Amino acid sequence: MPFNVLSEERDERRMIIILYLGTLALLGILLYATYSNMHRHSDATQMIRRYNVGMFELTRTLS
Repeated sequence: MPFNVLSEERDERRMIIILYLGTLALLGILLYATYSNMHRHSDATQMIRRYNVGMFELTRTLS
């Protein structure tokens, strides 16, 4: 009987560790996805600003 209780406790600890590591892996993936999206957003914003400056210069030259 005591071995059965110890076995159940060991299984519960193992399950908690697996869930903890899975949660950390999921958070790591989400962190990478967020960083990647922020980087692409920053690049797109910089490109739009560059094109807006070009359009302003063209408009000023033509008027």
